[in-house]
Amino acid sequence: MPNSLFLFFFPFFLLGCFLLYWAGARHAYLRRARTEAGDPGVLDWHFFVPCRDEEAVVGATVAQLRRDFPSAHVWVIDDDSDDRTGVIVAALAEDDRRVHLVRRVRPDARTGKGDALNAAYEQLGDFLPAGADRERTVVCVVDADGRLDPRALELVSGPAAFADPEVGGVQVGVRMRNVDDERPLPDRGRTANAFARLLVRVRTWSSPCPTRACNCCGAAPVRSDSAATASSPGSPRSTG
Repeated sequence: MPNSLFLFFFPFFLLGCFLLYWAGARHAYLRRARTEAGDPGVLDWHFFVPCRDEEAVVGATVAQLRRDFPSAHVWVIDDDSDDRTGVIVAALAEDDRRVHLVRRVRPDARTGKGDALNAAYEQLGDFLPAGADRERTVVCVVDADGRLDPRALELVSGPAAFADPEVGGVQVGVRMRNVDDERPLPDRGRTANAFARLLVRVRTWSSPCPTRACNCCGAAPVRSDSAATASSPGSPRSTG
């Protein structure tokens, strides 16, 4: 009998713990200070986009970054994809001098995201002219299927972020793009879509962040609920 009572009440206990956690996170989010925007033009921006078999999304991601942030460079790291990721990016790079393809080939490829980013970091170091002010250079890491808010660079250029020379990194929040989609699974029935909506909203509730969300890391762009760390002199800053 005691075991039966435990099994009956334990799920409600877990639900109560989750609701307390969600309420605390939501309260902290609603009380957060608004981020003051700055001038992104005083910094040099470089987006790193690590990719492996991302032909379905990489073209749109590069196009969005170049459209919304025309002065920034976009470095796409093809980690020895089996699909046409490298071909797509190479074609974009031919027509746009601010798009760069970083090719990695096995056995040196597919050794981890950190190694892929380091490969791009080395090429960026070679690309920067001699005497370039690396304190003004910001590296932003964006997922291949991520979408950065158009005001992202303004927000992370503010006094609470990269306008402060002591800030070397900014962590950006992430928001599910389809949180308001009533049919996230258009080819499935009502029950499956109801469950999918619940999962998406729980993910958003448990990690609240401003509506201007971006998925990036390195040293520069965005988030009103950002965490920053001190920079090391002489090296590009990053945003994450």
